[in-house]
Amino acid sequence: MPIYRKTEGGVFALISALNVNDGGEFKSVAAAWINDNGTFKKVFPSYTEYEDPSAYYDIANATTLTLTQGNASETTNRLSWIANSVRIPLLSNLDSIGTDVDWSYYDYIVVETGEVVPVDMFSTGSNQPTAIGVKYDSGSSSALIPSTGAYLTLQTSNPTLLDRQTFLGWNASGGYQYFKVQQQDYSSFYGKQLGLRWRWHSTINDKYFEYIFTNENFVLTAL
Repeated sequence: MPIYRKTEGGVFALISALNVNDGGEFKSVAAAWINDNGTFKKVFPSYTEYEDPSAYYDIANATTLTLTQGNASETTNRLSWIANSVRIPLLSNLDSIGTDVDWSYYDYIVVETGEVVPVDMFSTGSNQPTAIGVKYDSGSSSALIPSTGAYLTLQTSNPTLLDRQTFLGWNASGGYQYFKVQQQDYSSFYGKQLGLRWRWHSTINDKYFEYIFTNENFVLTAL
């Protein structure tokens, strides 16, 4: 529910930013609500502004995204490409693990258009169906399922977000992402450069960040 302002000409225009004057310093409003007959409804903002993490993390040494063809045992009736796990090193070590990120979300996209690419998260098991994104929120990880539009809690045996003293990571302990070409029609994505879009909230920096892992070789082709 966005907020609008009325211009001098009587036209309603969408507000792109909301600020308060705190002792002469303008500060951004993170969220706003209205009371609708006793029910509080969030009205602003309707989107989150993500910043470049380069000044806060060691992006230059972040993992290079790769694709490998699944081996026979992994792809029996599930012929697939497999994406690797990723890490972003920290510029300075934290005092302990799990002290920076309290929310995170990642998905695979076509870099040029932002179109989301379905992927099988973490395993070939039937209890880990094709998803279009994975969310970490306050200690719990879940996958967004396109068929239902709902989140499904992921197995604890496949941890997702790794919030460590020296790095941030996804799926570094046995988790992979399978592009199963026998279960999903990927033909419309062939030849297009893909990327892993990672968004997170840093409690230490009090900011939301976005980074896209990609390179010219991260391209699906027919198997």
